[in-house]
Amino acid sequence: MQENDIPLELVEGMKTDGMRVYHEHGHLSALHLSALLFTNNAKNFDFLWAIVEPLRALPSAYGHMGSLHASHGDCMIFMPDKDQTIDDLISKTTGIPEFDLELTEKLRNTFKANILVHEVAHGQPMERFNQEYCVQEHGTAVDSSGSSELYSELRSDDASLDLMKDADVTDYMISYRAVTAFNHLHDISHDTAIYLDEWYNKDSLTLRGEMPDHLVYKNDFAQVFSPYVEKYSSEEPAPYQIYKAALEFLDNHADTGKVRESSRRMVELYVKGVEYFAPTKSEELRAMRNSQDLEGDSPVVF
Repeated sequence: MQENDIPLELVEGMKTDGMRVYHEHGHLSALHLSALLFTNNAKNFDFLWAIVEPLRALPSAYGHMGSLHASHGDCMIFMPDKDQTIDDLISKTTGIPEFDLELTEKLRNTFKANILVHEVAHGQPMERFNQEYCVQEHGTAVDSSGSSELYSELRSDDASLDLMKDADVTDYMISYRAVTAFNHLHDISHDTAIYLDEWYNKDSLTLRGEMPDHLVYKNDFAQVFSPYVEKYSSEEPAPYQIYKAALEFLDNHADTGKVRESSRRMVELYVKGVEYFAPTKSEELRAMRNSQDLEGDSPVVF
């Protein structure tokens, strides 16, 4: 944390005995990763993965992962390359080209702190943090649907935001999660944006009870939304295709009861997320879409 100019008081009193921090991927990290994966899967009685997953524990396989953590608290944290800029990191994870990003200096200065506190939080006892949202509704929330992974990420997001106590960081985190998770419709483990939005912005939605069924919920939504994305398939970066598809989706479902309110909110958060990171490019995409709509509606003159 000192090397990255991150205030040490953010993790004062945190348990770090089970953590290992790596600055690069090599034989030692691969060996440790193999042991962590084997132990974690064996403790969860998933003996097939206890054998198979460690075989994937090569430096290249986990090159862009922030951390890996075990159910019993052990945690491996991989720090970003010191030469890698924040703009490059956000571009790689959001899919938005670096030259379109418009990041504030505050975001650049707090990005690593927020991410590192999030990773450290994975190894902490839950009672250490203000976890009303998670504890009240879910307890341990472990089941076979994948909600335990989503729950784990949500509690770490909540912990980092609660400790940093900064509205700008909260806005960034919701935007970041909305864009990165939405780019992969069937990945639910980091799909925390809508829950964070409900909790921190005190939205009227009540999604907490839906978390155990989030995989089914997201898959059902993907079937409805995918045709919109396919319509805008092009050589553009995926976030821009999804952004235009999202705008059309919101137009089509502005006053109808055919989709769930929460589904519409997820799409709205994606749109806001792209506009948060690339406001000028978003304006261009909106203008381009509006001009295409006008061309399509104009009368044919003989």
